Amino acid sequence: MAQVPPLPIGPAGVPGAVPDQLSVETTVQQERDLAQPGSAKADEFGAAPELGFWRLAVIRFLHHRVATGALIILAIIVLSAIVVPIITGDLYRIQDYRHPFKPPFQSFQHLFGTDDLGRDELSRLLRGARVSIMVGVLAVVGYLLIGGTLGALAGYYGGWLDNALMRFTDIIISAPFLLVVIAITAATGGVRLSTVIIVIAATGWYEIGRLMRAQFLVLREQEFVQAARALGASNARIIVRHILPNALA
Repeated sequence: MAQVPPLPIGPAGVPGAVPDQLSVETTVQQERDLAQPGSAKADEFGAAPELGFWRLAVIRFLHHRVATGALIILAIIVLSAIVVPIITGDLYRIQDYRHPFKPPFQSFQHLFGTDDLGRDELSRLLRGARVSIMVGVLAVVGYLLIGGTLGALAGYYGGWLDNALMRFTDIIISAPFLLVVIAITAATGGVRLSTVIIVIAATGWYEIGRLMRAQFLVLREQEFVQAARALGASNARIIVRHILPNALA
């Protein structure tokens, strides 16, 4: 009668266990035990404290190679747009009629070449980038403040204030863009850089406002908000300290 070969014994004494598979499963289980705060293994090995939301987001972002590379390139562009125009001064508008349409990469004096009036293209490009970055940042800050404030007030208080602010939002959405531009231009006294910023901020806040209102409608009924209200916290404190961080997250 043929003898049945004995089952292989794994490192943990489990019959039939494959060593590689068992070691992987053991490692995963150990990591899960260490990830649970307050567990015996976590206390034994001295597990690190839990990471906050923003710190965890930064760690994940830095581990993403494409995102990190894009951030480095963006930082170089922003720093160049801020620093180089300060160094070059008025070079972007100095005309050199002896060298019009100079091709790029022919000399270090005009690295990107010159235009039809002999003006340096690189300094003009960085000067324009500086203006574009300033307009973009200030316009975004403007419509975040407008939309976030109106949406937070409408979502938190509700009632007639919510109806009034949402009807005002509908009017802004339905208003022709060109008409708004003409009205703002006439009110500010001409087309200037500040006019462009005001136009973008005045016509782009409604999406942020509606999104913020929806978040506040949900969060104002949560238990932590009710607890803060029961402890006597003011409406401003509840909005700024309790609801707004969760709405932004």
